[in-house]
Amino acid sequence: MGKIIAKKAESAPSGKPPKEWWNKMVKKIKEGNPKYTKEQVDSTVGSIWSKLSDAKKKTIRGREGKTYKAAASFKEIVALHYQIIEAEKWSKDVDTKWSPKEGFFKQSAEKIASGLKKASKDLKQAMSRLNFYINRSGKNLSKEDKKRLETAKDKLSSLYT
Repeated sequence: MGKIIAKKAESAPSGKPPKEWWNKMVKKIKEGNPKYTKEQVDSTVGSIWSKLSDAKKKTIRGREGKTYKAAASFKEIVALHYQIIEAEKWSKDVDTKWSPKEGFFKQSAEKIASGLKKASKDLKQAMSRLNFYINRSGKNLSKEDKKRLETAKDKLSSLYT
């Protein structure tokens, strides 16, 4: 009987990336996203590695021990990182039956609360609409706007009690 010869592990496309590549990616992600925690950075780099094609992984492994230069492939990796981030923003794909008028959430807290009460069947729906707007705005929401919208939540609750 013949022997079965296993391929070398280094030729396998899956598995862990080279440490040098990982460290370079961690550095780049931290530069672009200074507020990321270690867990977020590691998760992002891991996501990038998992999305790479087997051929790209093999190329990266072939460079092990050599200096990684800022090549076109690195630009592709960074672009992939931002595609992953965009894909995680699920709220842009939500289709709602109700769309507020332009500037609706820029009004006073009282007007927002009364407008949401008129447009919603109950407190749960009204609060969901307000929370959806707050969450969708994310980091783009100023402290003043956030405070006004939080006040609108309180006013909204008081309108239903």
